[in-house]
Amino acid sequence: MSRDHSKTGEPADMADLTDQVKRLRDELAQRNEDLRALRLELAQSRAELDSFYQFSPIGLAQFDDEHRHVRVNAALAELNGISIDDHIGKTPSDIVPGLASQAEASIDQVLKTGKAIRHDRVSGFINDQSTSAHVYDVDWYPVLHDGEVQGVSVLVHDATTAEQHDMFARHMVRELQHRVKNSLANVMALVEQAARSDRPKEQVLSVLKERISALAAIHGKLTERNWESVEFSLLVQQEIGREPRQGRIQADGPEVAVGAQSSLALSMVLHELAANARRHGALSCPDGRLAIHWTIENVPGDEAMYLRWRETGCNGALERGTPGFGTRLIATSVRNALRGELTEEWLEDGLSVHIKLPLSSIAPPEQEFTAGIKRRVSRAS
Repeated sequence: MSRDHSKTGEPADMADLTDQVKRLRDELAQRNEDLRALRLELAQSRAELDSFYQFSPIGLAQFDDEHRHVRVNAALAELNGISIDDHIGKTPSDIVPGLASQAEASIDQVLKTGKAIRHDRVSGFINDQSTSAHVYDVDWYPVLHDGEVQGVSVLVHDATTAEQHDMFARHMVRELQHRVKNSLANVMALVEQAARSDRPKEQVLSVLKERISALAAIHGKLTERNWESVEFSLLVQQEIGREPRQGRIQADGPEVAVGAQSSLALSMVLHELAANARRHGALSCPDGRLAIHWTIENVPGDEAMYLRWRETGCNGALERGTPGFGTRLIATSVRNALRGELTEEWLEDGLSVHIKLPLSSIAPPEQEFTAGIKRRVSRAS
């Protein structure tokens, strides 16, 4: 309803001015209210961003258009081994010189194109003091202001462990393929030998079954251990554990880790020795005794494991069987597959077998998966 200026006595122009002032005050009050709401929303967004930066397990950072860090979170600072404060104002060349060329190339690309780079892979040594290589999965995003690219944000995930696991898995697949091929070759050799034997069929099949079972047993143990190594004592226990002891068998020695390939050869050696002992040796008669003892001698340049297999009993003498495939298998495995030395001696009170195995030929190989990254070594000209 319009005001009746004739009754108030106010000039019409003064009344209009008063209305305008009131409207301006109302608009200003509304704008102030909107501004307070905007500031509150901005503060809330900033708090959320700060919280995200602070607690994110993924490395986060923001670069300006000159590659300088303007924001870094604790996760990335920990990855780089440098405090948050020491990042600010520094470029990748200052922080991670070993990875700088890869990082700065991606920053330049985002600054130029304004397009994100997803799933970038950055790998190498952080700096000259780094002893191991690292692999990072990185996402790069443009920071826009009024449609213009003002900087670059980055999300960094340390993928070193995952890459090592992937490489280990690929290594294991290759190893298993190799092992299966070798195992099939071993089985074929055992079958071919059995086919050439002139012994009774039932005896040949029984011996063949025992040998394949021994081979399968060690394969099972190695599979449980990811084809890395087994303890030598376990190989011994695998062959003598089924025998009724009652003081007839003694086995002792230190713990020795044996690599996968050597375990196969050693298990067959122990199997043939035990099989011979059961057929016509110390374990073939009630009073027979078997002593297995092994030691480690760490003589510089000649570190080796010494195994002594001693059979006694059976009324003071043991039957010396005719050397056959099993005997040849023992000798071939020790001297060729394990690069060791074998001495067999028949004594008045039984059999004595001495085996010397270089630790270098039986120890599991040291494997370090570094994502295929090698440090470049500069040479003085």
